[in-house]
Amino acid sequence: SGSVALEIDSPDATSVDVRIFDIRGALVRSLRQGPIAAGVERLSWDGLGEQARVLPGGIYFLELSGSGFRDVRKVVLTRSP
Repeated sequence: SGSVALEIDSPDATSVDVRIFDIRGALVRSLRQGPIAAGVERLSWDGLGEQARVLPGGIYFLELSGSGFRDVRKVVLTRSP
């Protein structure tokens, strides 16, 4: 099964939202909502949607947003046959 590692390097304590969207723009998983400390925060996405539903391989978008910033990255989730 696929997984994605993510590091957030924040110079200050802040509040963030980390969400995963499918290719159609539908929210499939919320990884983190709330405060993080200054420094490096490590998160991972196990390729599961809400309620631990296994998502198919494909293109997803990881959105990191907070006070005054937003970043979106394309993620390719692969699955073994």
